[in-house]
Amino acid sequence: MIVSFKNGRQTLSTELLAIFIDMEYSMIAEILYTFPTPKILEIIHHLETQSDHLKEDISNYAPGRLRYWLHQEPDLRSGRNGSPVQYRPAIHDERLWPFIKQLVPSASCALVAKGTGINWHRDASYAHKTAHILNLGSATFQIAVKRNSDSPPALYDQLILTGGELIQFDCKHLHRSIAVANDRWMIGIWQPK
Repeated sequence: MIVSFKNGRQTLSTELLAIFIDMEYSMIAEILYTFPTPKILEIIHHLETQSDHLKEDISNYAPGRLRYWLHQEPDLRSGRNGSPVQYRPAIHDERLWPFIKQLVPSASCALVAKGTGINWHRDASYAHKTAHILNLGSATFQIAVKRNSDSPPALYDQLILTGGELIQFDCKHLHRSIAVANDRWMIGIWQPK
């Protein structure tokens, strides 16, 4: 039996709820805000005007996805074992970056992506555990209940997304996006460690 929670949050069963409480379960993903349709359309229109920046994703986890970095691009190999995160310049968007900083004042970089989802993964060592997604289309976001889960995780939580949701989540838990609409835009937002 599926139990629904506020903001469209769903978990697998009432039995799992008892397990979560025993594990001192804390919120690992939640919808912070849902933007109204006019704002969603405004953001999508702006992203469409920037679509010449889109390049094929190099990640093995997101075959076929198109993406570009905003503000600065982290070196995904940096930030391990206490070493500093290295960045290189990325796309400068005078309209979108200030909006992202209003949403997440501590943001250091953002990834704009369009199309296909992404398979189970944890975000690289450059990122603080608290991350955000601005979802601009239909998708299902799934996240492992336990941080040290194997892939694929036995227990996961999911959010059914329709567009306009600002999500906060622990990016060190395995997570993925599936059932992604071809025209869906997503902006992943990270803050430094």
